[in-house]
Amino acid sequence: MGPVINSVSIVPVGLTKHRDNLYPLKPYNKELALKLINQVERFAKLSYIKHRRRVFYCSDELYILAGLKLPSYRYYEDFPQLENGVGMMRLFMSEFREKARELDSLKTISISPFSIATGSLAADYIEKLLHVLNKWYDIIPGTVYPIINDFFGESVTVSGLITGCDILAQLKDKYLGFRLLIPRNMLRSEGDVFLDDMTVGELSEALNVPIRVVNINGVDFFDAVFE
Repeated sequence: MGPVINSVSIVPVGLTKHRDNLYPLKPYNKELALKLINQVERFAKLSYIKHRRRVFYCSDELYILAGLKLPSYRYYEDFPQLENGVGMMRLFMSEFREKARELDSLKTISISPFSIATGSLAADYIEKLLHVLNKWYDIIPGTVYPIINDFFGESVTVSGLITGCDILAQLKDKYLGFRLLIPRNMLRSEGDVFLDDMTVGELSEALNVPIRVVNINGVDFFDAVFE
């Protein structure tokens, strides 16, 4: 079936804490993630030799769980599985760095303190991007807050399943600066509502800070930091 399959994503199933009386599935850990990546990359290598396309791609989550560096930008070819979280962080980081290199004039701009709420999976990478800015520009007063998913369970680490109530509970006593940035995938497709029906406006009022919803790309994130 190789010639007619464009791409296949391998993503660990999301297991919540609400699994009473269900089959006891085992979540992925570092050892299992590493084993799976090695298996998938063998298939991808054979496919590339035969079809000049990798076809098989592991999600970013698996590389992070395994403690491995993300593959290079070129590894993902035309990013065929981006919507499934395959290569999303690599593309995000590449877009961000490219935008940062273009704007040396920003070294003289003063930025007011801000904060970022994201899932625990992406938090370290967002921290690294702010560290890059701190090396290239003047001090960037940003604080990253990884939100633990109490609503669905701590094993759920992606930002797209974070609820408003978890953000509120974990940030209500924190210093958030003059604005809070959140990724757009935290919200339902209808607009400004979290999965638990809390609105962005309600969360903003409860935390007493303006909230900026940021699109999932490195350029928009860069622009949001320098607003």
